[in-house]
Amino acid sequence: MFKRRIFSMMVIVAVLMFTLSFGASAMAASTEKMPASGSVELTNEEVTQFTQEEISEPQQEEISEPQQEEILERALTYLGRGTINADGVHLRAGPGSSYTSLGLLYQGDSVIMYVEGTTSTWFHVYSYRHDCLGYVYRSYVDRD
Repeated sequence: MFKRRIFSMMVIVAVLMFTLSFGASAMAASTEKMPASGSVELTNEEVTQFTQEEISEPQQEEISEPQQEEILERALTYLGRGTINADGVHLRAGPGSSYTSLGLLYQGDSVIMYVEGTTSTWFHVYSYRHDCLGYVYRSYVDRD
């Protein structure tokens, strides 16, 4: 117990000595650059420039009409919960059978359903089994 305290005290002393030695050299270096009064004087132009940079709001980029339509088309609409009605249904990375399978879903698996756009034959779903978003062909999902 006594040795542990001695060791702890030695570590504290070493840290303090290290801090003081580097702190003193850093303090000396920084005070060489400071004016005698210890304050920094700015011109009116510098103050005005600084305050304008702080206050000015970022410019927002305008979105063109085709871009707006694309964003609306890709927006997800929440439909509610659903249940998979067949075994071995692929959860796909995109809305089509050519997309990579993220895993298989089985009859009774619960999903949260979204529809992407207005004419999609694929549901964008959140799969609890795989803890990710993916796509399932519409006929394999029953709405709860």
